[in-house]
Amino acid sequence: MNADQLKEAERVYLINCGICHGAKLDGNGPLWKDGDGPYPSKPAQLVGDAKYEAMPEGQMFYSITYGKNLMGSYASQLTPKQRWEVITYIKTKQGKK
Repeated sequence: MNADQLKEAERVYLINCGICHGAKLDGNGPLWKDGDGPYPSKPAQLVGDAKYEAMPEGQMFYSITYGKNLMGSYASQLTPKQRWEVITYIKTKQGKK
């Protein structure tokens, strides 16, 4: 991805994912707020957690499309292209791209 595409992927992430997973991908978005938010359990920490850093991109795509655990499906909110862009953004932040 070039710089403009990565910036757009970050924007899509912040709108759709950041509310739970946080702007820093640390699982501390506005709905969690260190446990003071309305969400009952901490969302996945996408950066700094070996489980999520090792998650294959295909599994991430599946999870975004169909949901995983308490996270619902985002198939109606994100096009397949946007899902791949968000995954690339996450992998970039994890240092994997």
